[in-house]
Amino acid sequence: MPFTTIKGVSERRRLPRLGKIRLGVKVLAQSGQTYPAEVDYFVVPPEVAKVYGTKPKALDVMFPVQDRGIIFPQALKWYGSGRGLKCVGDGERAMRLNEQTGAMEPRDCPCSWLDQGHCARRAHLMVILPKVNMGGVYQIDMGSYNSIVDLNSGLDYVEALVGRIAMVPLVLTRVPRETFGGGQRRMHYPLQVTLATNDIQWINRLRTETAVILERQAAFVLPAPVDENPAFDDEPAVVPESELPEGQAQGEAPQALPPTPPAIQPNAAGPPAASARGSAARSPIPAEPPKSAAAPAGPPPATSPVGRSRPSPNGQAYGAASAPATNKQVTLIRALAEERDCWGEYAHRVAAGLTKAQASRMIEEILKRPQPAQPAAAEEEESYL
Repeated sequence: MPFTTIKGVSERRRLPRLGKIRLGVKVLAQSGQTYPAEVDYFVVPPEVAKVYGTKPKALDVMFPVQDRGIIFPQALKWYGSGRGLKCVGDGERAMRLNEQTGAMEPRDCPCSWLDQGHCARRAHLMVILPKVNMGGVYQIDMGSYNSIVDLNSGLDYVEALVGRIAMVPLVLTRVPRETFGGGQRRMHYPLQVTLATNDIQWINRLRTETAVILERQAAFVLPAPVDENPAFDDEPAVVPESELPEGQAQGEAPQALPPTPPAIQPNAAGPPAASARGSAARSPIPAEPPKSAAAPAGPPPATSPVGRSRPSPNGQAYGAASAPATNKQVTLIRALAEERDCWGEYAHRVAAGLTKAQASRMIEEILKRPQPAQPAAAEEEESYL
């Protein structure tokens, strides 16, 4: 009997790593220095740009295997001043390099280096782009709290619905999200993953194939993610500072918010309506319209020229000194209150209607309240490269 295979080796199948997709660029300042900046699209290699264009905001993706630790590993990492990894942990335990012995030694996690900014979140998403090449995976690195949470949430939902995440057609999207921290409102573009369609017959067919897919994918392995200090990444696209959107410059927020943000319905129980609409517009599964967007009962209030009184929400008349609160004031009140965990105390007062003067006093009142201490992991600081 001839021996032609090796048990545990010959049946294994490894997919190659085809390249890297980035979430930002390096900006060339007038001084000649470069710095990283987030963009609202995927920075893709040439073969992907041939299919999706140079600035795609959504990609069709699949995951080749079921193991979440292989397709989306996540950890707290410290690289030091060198290229390689020197410490990695999960928030409870860590392994740190002993510079003298060259061995990795266990220690508690996190340590003070997380608060000091030496250590940071890092995650690597390994995806197949079926419309580009089914023969390998692309790597997407990130450090965004919101991207990690939203991707884990999306993968959990897909697995609960289909029974697996391996070889399920999905859509990976850059979704705008407002953040408020350090006294500044900013716009970031974290990642979200959704099913490629909401056809129930198509979903049922995926369910029937789950057992076969899980059996076949067990033979495939992926290459380990390229894990090196982001500071040594020399491959990102370099763009002149003049090509950045207005307001996005060195030392400033990655993307300034529009000067007049959409109104946030004060009686909404969930996140701001602007974020919900942004997600729904990019998701292939239509979201249920927010209840707060429903038209109020009764005839709409009549508009009136400037200076003429009109009914207010509490039945009184607005005069020149009691104009209704602006959408910008309502947005700021909610943002400040949510930051201080006291929105529930103000929601009913905002819903009853405020004048500009009342809104100004409410903003001053909220600003006097102390901000709760936030863990470092809850801050939205994107690793763009």
